Amino acid sequence: MSDRSGGEAFSKDRRLQSSSDFDCVFAQTEVRVSRKGIVMLARRNQLSRSRLGMVISKRSLKLASDRNQLKRVIREWFRRERRLRESSLDVIVMSRPGVKLTQVAQILAGLQDDLLERVDRLRCA
Repeated sequence: MSDRSGGEAFSKDRRLQSSSDFDCVFAQTEVRVSRKGIVMLARRNQLSRSRLGMVISKRSLKLASDRNQLKRVIREWFRRERRLRESSLDVIVMSRPGVKLTQVAQILAGLQDDLLERVDRLRCA
């Protein structure tokens, strides 16, 4: 199997896996940003890496192929964003009705900037 991500695989230690991992982020959200059908929740973790979780509902995208494509775009974005990966955050990306697949990459880039700015403010406080 070839590694298309340039050596930055999306391994299990980079994912929120259990429901308790997700519950911690939902219950202790420190930063919430949203834009055009995408919501990001984040909280700091005690690990040396960030982890990603996704909640992509059937309500937001009816076709499974569209939901899978959205997840691929989100995973690829997470792999490429070194600042985010090195921030020691647990991040959940959720889709909402009205999300447009053609705009997801731009939306994620804008959300990431907002997210990191707010996390930096938390660290200074």
